Amino acid sequence: MIDLMIPPIVAGLVILSIHAYLGLHVIARGVIFVDLAFAQIAALGATVGFLVGVEHGTPLALAFSMGFTLVGALIFSYSRLEKTVVPQDDVESRVPQLLDQIQRQLLELARERRDAATFDVSDYDEFKARLADPGGFLRAHWCGDSACEERVQAETKATIRLLAFDQPEEAGACLVCGGASSRRAHFARAY
Repeated sequence: MIDLMIPPIVAGLVILSIHAYLGLHVIARGVIFVDLAFAQIAALGATVGFLVGVEHGTPLALAFSMGFTLVGALIFSYSRLEKTVVPQDDVESRVPQLLDQIQRQLLELARERRDAATFDVSDYDEFKARLADPGGFLRAHWCGDSACEERVQAETKATIRLLAFDQPEEAGACLVCGGASSRRAHFARAY
């Protein structure tokens, strides 16, 4: 009988020690309702996932929630690394400075990730290969004909995500039909 009792008792002690350890850190940081904040961030992630077409209850929807929660935890941890005492009178000026700093760093990180996942392609075979591995955004010439766009979507499930207005003109041939093109379109597949 005792053999049946040992695993649940050990599991209970492990959970108790984890909660006690994390609870002490929460109290030390002065944030009592951090679990509610993270739950709201996870809900935001699920909402964003739904808005971009991810079906609720799928592993990808869970990944959106977990991703948003992780980013929220990183922001929270980063913002709490600096142990400075701010007088109450200075909070109004200090908070916007801290938020601006975090926003600049997140924007720079997002730009780096976007640039690392954006590839220029010159022909349809390369387009299909890059789309399969590693994926991301593919910049390719497009003639502007909806038939070419529809063919790409039908054959690869990729769609045009961006026609950047600020990109320089660049003469080239359409990815699909070989027609004249003066700019590249950004293609991507929804996952």
